Amino acid sequence: MNPYYIPILQIKKGELDALSHLKSSTQKVIRPIFELPILTDDAIRRSKKLRESNAPLMMHINSKVESVTNISGEIAFYFDIRGWASNATVESGEHVISHFSRRLTDNEVAVNPVINYNYWDDPDYQKAITSLPVTPKSHFLVRLSGDALEDIDDREYFLHRFNEILSALPTDSSPVAVQIDFSDVTHISPTEMQELTESVISTLSLYNLEFISLSGSSMPIFSSDMVKEENSAAIHLRREFNAWQALRTAYPSEKIILGDYGINNATIGGFPNPHANGKIRYTISSQFFIARGHSKLKGDGFAQFHRLSAIIMDSKYFMGTAFSWADHRIKECRDMITGPGSLTSWIAHDTNHHIEFVTTEIAEFNRLIAAKEAIKIKNPAS
Repeated sequence: MNPYYIPILQIKKGELDALSHLKSSTQKVIRPIFELPILTDDAIRRSKKLRESNAPLMMHINSKVESVTNISGEIAFYFDIRGWASNATVESGEHVISHFSRRLTDNEVAVNPVINYNYWDDPDYQKAITSLPVTPKSHFLVRLSGDALEDIDDREYFLHRFNEILSALPTDSSPVAVQIDFSDVTHISPTEMQELTESVISTLSLYNLEFISLSGSSMPIFSSDMVKEENSAAIHLRREFNAWQALRTAYPSEKIILGDYGINNATIGGFPNPHANGKIRYTISSQFFIARGHSKLKGDGFAQFHRLSAIIMDSKYFMGTAFSWADHRIKECRDMITGPGSLTSWIAHDTNHHIEFVTTEIAEFNRLIAAKEAIKIKNPAS
C-alpha cells in the first residue's frame, strides 16, 4: 500500500519520541525519510565517548541505527545522507551510506534507500548505492532537489541522467518513487511549486513509479519570522500542503503524496542557539498556530511552556487530549501535572501532533477527491 505521507525527519531524540507515541493506525500509513545527522566537531567535544573513540563516525552512525531499529516496528522508512559529502566515509574507509545500510541489515531492518540525483556524478556514491544490501522488498526513492529541478528545463538531459540512475539500481521487482523536494519554501508560492511539480509529472509520465512525493518546509529558521512579538501567537501558512491540495485536485488519478519536514525548517544540522525562544508549533488546517514565548535565558525560562500550553488549549484550534499523545502532554503541562520540559521534548510534542493531524487531514482530503470523482463517473455531464 502506498503511504499517505512522507515526513522528512532527523534521527534525533525529539523526532524519534514523537514517532514512538503515534497511534498504530498512523504508523502504518506513513513512510518517513530519516536523514542521518552529520557529526560535528562540537558534538565530538561534548561527548566523552566520542572524544575517546578511535572511530567516532562509526560510533555515531551505529548509535543512530540502534535508535531507528527501536522504533521500526510498524514504521517502514527511507534513509538519506543529505548534508554529508557525496563521498563521505567512516574511519574504515567504508562509505557512510554503505555502513549505515549494513548495520540496518545486521539488525534485520529493511533497507529502503534515498538516491540523491545531485550526488549521482560522484563514482564513489554510485558504487555505494549499487552495492547496498537491498532485497526485492526494498523501496527506492529518487530525490530531486536544487540543481535537479533546474535540469527539468532540459528534458533530454534530465531523462538521460534519470535513466542512468534507474538502470544502475536492482529494481526488477522493487518499487521506485520520486521525491520533488523544494526544501525551504518560505519564499516560494504554492503556485510555483505546483507548476514545477506538473513539469516533473509530465516528464516522468512514461515511468511506472510507485508515487511522486511533493516535499517542502514552510517553517522559517527563526520564530520571529512567524510571530513578530514575544509572548504572542500567530498563524503561519503551510505552503507545501496548499500546493499538494491543488495538485491532488488537478490530477486526481495521479499518485501524488505529501511530504514535509514536520515542524522543522529544512536546514541541515541546525546550530547552537542559547537564546532560542520557547514556542509551541501546533498544526491546524493548512496552517500552523504558533504560540511564541521568549528567550529561554530570560524571565521564567522553560517555565514559560506552562503558559504557552494554556494559549494552545484556550484557542479554538485545540483538538482535545484524546487526539494525540502530544495533545495530552499539552494539557498536563498547562495543568502543571508535569514539568515544562525542554526544547527537545517540545520538538517531540509538536512533531507528534503534526503527524497525527496531517495524516487525518490527508485522509479526509483524499476522501473528498474520491467522492468528487465518483460523482463524475456517475454523472459524466456534470
